[in-house]
Amino acid sequence: MLAYARLTGASLCLFLNILQYCVLPQFISTRITHALTKIVGAIANTKITLHGNTAILTRSKMLVMSNHYDGLDYIVLASLFPSPLRTVVKADLVGNPHDANLLSLLFSYVKGAMLNSLNFIPYKRGDKEDGSLVKNVIVDTLATGSNILIFPEGDTRKDGVPKDFKNGIFHLALANKSKILPITLKYAKNIGWVAGESLDMIKWLDNDVDVYIHDVINSEEESSFLSLKEKTFDAICMH
Repeated sequence: MLAYARLTGASLCLFLNILQYCVLPQFISTRITHALTKIVGAIANTKITLHGNTAILTRSKMLVMSNHYDGLDYIVLASLFPSPLRTVVKADLVGNPHDANLLSLLFSYVKGAMLNSLNFIPYKRGDKEDGSLVKNVIVDTLATGSNILIFPEGDTRKDGVPKDFKNGIFHLALANKSKILPITLKYAKNIGWVAGESLDMIKWLDNDVDVYIHDVINSEEESSFLSLKEKTFDAICMH
């Protein structure tokens, strides 16, 4: 019962975030979103152990890239940065009216507002026109001094170990001479979600995670997008 009460508290934070987004100016709303994300992290009770140069987290205009278990990753990573992170997500990330999970059903009715209020950048996989729009948003966002969180594999894994990364973001990084900050997440338990499973947010509670902050990769120092992708992949996989 306590676990469900905590999830209810986290859900209330999300709906409060949607409401404040609808009535407040964006520069205020974004800060409130950042604060509410940290509150949700406290509710989840995830013990975070940092490794590496934490001073890097204060830098700006970076593409932050990480391996991916599930939605808890965003909460963990967003809590580490002093300023809000914009995050690229799949357009169908939340809200499925056919999902047996009650939260997913509820979210389906507020999907657009929820994605916008969380400062997410939704993209439609395989849609070239939408992909071009998302690339423009990424470039413009970095130019303003913000950081953007990318999960370059585009999929979640049970054990968090990626198999390969998509090419597009590395083409973009190379063309714009972007800086990439690779980060590796390692949870004590394999809590990852995979497509086809029902979402079980109970697994988001009471976890231990080691966060490895790697050296920043300068795209302009790489000869091709493939070498840039390989270097980032190797860092995140800690080969």
